[in-house]
Amino acid sequence: MKWHKKSNKVPQNIDELQAIVLKNRSIPKKDVDSYLNPINPTDLKLKDLLIDKKELTESIKLIKKNIKDDNKIVIFGDYDVDGISASAILWQVLFELYKKEHKDGINHPVPFIPHREKHGYGISLIAIDEIIEAHSPKLIITVDNGIVAFEPIKYARQKGIDIILTDHHQPEKNAEKDIFPDANHIVHTTKLCGATVAWIIANQLDTQFAQSLLDLAGIATIADQVPLLGANRSFATYGIRALRKSNNIGIKQLCDLAKVNQAEINEGSVGFKIAPRINAMGRLEHGLDALRLLCTKNKQQAKDLANLLQDTNSERQNLTKDMLSDARSQVDAIVTENIIIVQSQDYHEGILGLIAGGLAERYNKPAIAICMGKDLAKASARSIQGINIVEMLREVRDELTAVGGHPMAAGFSFLPEKFESISSRLFQIANDQIKKSQLEKFIDIDCEIPSKLVSVEPIVSLSKFAPYGMKNEQPIFEVNNLIVLDVKHIGKDNEHLKLKVQNSEDESETSFDCLGWRMSEYKKEIKTGNIISIVGNLDINEWRDRKYPQMILKDLELS
Repeated sequence: MKWHKKSNKVPQNIDELQAIVLKNRSIPKKDVDSYLNPINPTDLKLKDLLIDKKELTESIKLIKKNIKDDNKIVIFGDYDVDGISASAILWQVLFELYKKEHKDGINHPVPFIPHREKHGYGISLIAIDEIIEAHSPKLIITVDNGIVAFEPIKYARQKGIDIILTDHHQPEKNAEKDIFPDANHIVHTTKLCGATVAWIIANQLDTQFAQSLLDLAGIATIADQVPLLGANRSFATYGIRALRKSNNIGIKQLCDLAKVNQAEINEGSVGFKIAPRINAMGRLEHGLDALRLLCTKNKQQAKDLANLLQDTNSERQNLTKDMLSDARSQVDAIVTENIIIVQSQDYHEGILGLIAGGLAERYNKPAIAICMGKDLAKASARSIQGINIVEMLREVRDELTAVGGHPMAAGFSFLPEKFESISSRLFQIANDQIKKSQLEKFIDIDCEIPSKLVSVEPIVSLSKFAPYGMKNEQPIFEVNNLIVLDVKHIGKDNEHLKLKVQNSEDESETSFDCLGWRMSEYKKEIKTGNIISIVGNLDINEWRDRKYPQMILKDLELS
């Protein structure tokens, strides 16, 4: 793996270290304060979010009118974390407004979460018919979906239903011009995630109540992996603060089961522990139960639902492990291609995104995982930085039945007999558009640091750059000339590596630990007394009320 340093400067103190990190993130001096101290999402400007003020204003008017007229409103969500959170945000604020207007009313707003296997992704004709039969709504508000649902939205309008479309996915294009479905009003931006678009509407409806929903906005912002700069950094920062104090009993139950200290929640515990449990329901069962967990006020129901999410997530983990193993066995046959395409009739469509993501991470190539159904094939794609996967897929749009997504993640479907043609075309497109240099594995390193800076004070000082995520990655540093004092395997299956190292030229410096997750193979190479260079994140290990510096390894080399 290649090491690429963003800066050749070697800081000697905390101020120099912070200055390099800021410069590497292209934060100009005039924006440093707003970066380090993001504004409350309530104070975000619509023009900066690229949200059409007129469309938002008209949407709010239509929502309020339907509540006042006691009309049925359906919030049409999605089954991933972003869609579930978006639905929870908008449903709760509409429900509160409805109760104030109609104390004994029965036409309170209801959420609708599609079932992955029954309804497919987003708005579908079958879902519209089901909603009409169950609720006869006057208004449907989409959250986190709908931007490419031309036919279903047209169909709903023909049935006399008003549509407010709120989404953040990329719209279709015609001659480089964005084209949108024929909804009454559209609140759209690619600057946010689906839940925070929904939060913007909630904030317009009831600013005070919207503040209590920032915990959900924070979960979605981190889980949906949007760039954590600007407005998204505001939502992530204030969302984490809200999560640490949240009274949401569903979130509390999830924290207990995931062994997360609520008072210390950060982007890592959201992304790797809380979000996967919410996501698991939409992947394998019905996302509606995850929505119920986030909205319930009943402690026993929250406990039961949290246990359901926990069990479903365990099942998801086992399925992912098995299917990813099968997928990797297919890669050898296409190892020279610039894109990975794997398929099986046995793949669970709810796991496709995880298979594609695992392959993209392992091989550093865009990856597509396909469930080959008898009548319809469904696929999920994940990309790597610099390669827009949804635009690549739209180049074979003529052979697909549906396609949508982001530059980094997309979903599509097609008739099974089209597989050979579609895969052949995608291999050719990837060969033409992707340079081999884009597929080389490398680590972006902020800079080299002296081993003396691997200490508690500098590490604590860097915490102001969190929360970390896309476009605001946790700083990675290189430390050279370290002598290995101890090396061992750790973990249930001895799959992790633990080193104790020290400056090889200055024995007066304190030693520190290095942890290499799933790096046990290095133990064969590294021996006590070796001189090594390491690359990784600075971290703090707290033990017996004391703090110790450590590094989480990304890579290492024998000097």
